[in-house]
Amino acid sequence: MVKFHLSKDEEHDVFGLYLFYCPGCEYHHHVHTLTPNAQGQKFGFNGDVDKPTISSSLLVNKDYPEIRCRSLIKDGNIQFLSDCHHHLSGLTVEIPEWEDFESEDEL
Repeated sequence: MVKFHLSKDEEHDVFGLYLFYCPGCEYHHHVHTLTPNAQGQKFGFNGDVDKPTISSSLLVNKDYPEIRCRSLIKDGNIQFLSDCHHHLSGLTVEIPEWEDFESEDEL
């Protein structure tokens, strides 16, 4: 089942942005694989949307420790690092299936 969802722009051209649901933050995070994100970083991706692995850790809300989420994505699992703000800090969990969180309104 799909855990990483490929997003597309208005013309439906692929620009390498994958979305996944973070069960710790309870909202979607995104991974830039072709174009750099706002911090100039793009991630290596194994291309497997069912068991995704990305290079480097993913840091969300880096300037806000009270809502920070830092994780490693490997083989379809999220390893939440100890500086996460939420209840899954320090744990490894499977990435939820995308079909359960398809609403584009939540993005």
